[in-house]
Amino acid sequence: MLCSEDFARRHRVRSPVVIRAQAMTSDTPGTFDSGDMMRVVGYDMTREAARQVYEASGYGPQDIGVAELHDCFTVNELISYEALGFTPEGTAEKFVLDGDNTYGGKVVTNRS
Repeated sequence: MLCSEDFARRHRVRSPVVIRAQAMTSDTPGTFDSGDMMRVVGYDMTREAARQVYEASGYGPQDIGVAELHDCFTVNELISYEALGFTPEGTAEKFVLDGDNTYGGKVVTNRS
């Protein structure tokens, strides 16, 4: 649950969450000029937003234990694993097969 500090205080919420950084990116001309469908579906945008957030927050992908991803289509989740730096480029399939995206793995993903 995300709420204001005042609401949390009034309702005695004892486990605060602090948003350390956020970023918003957009497509670049290279997104469409590359001929690479991974770029068209947002790989570069996700990678750049992640880079900005990691830099601003002082945290990196190795510090992330839980992630909630918008996976508008199945393969987008795999693309996001790589773009967010959870696994090196080209290894998302292994990341899933090794169970690194679930309980007991590296990043519990989409637990909702």
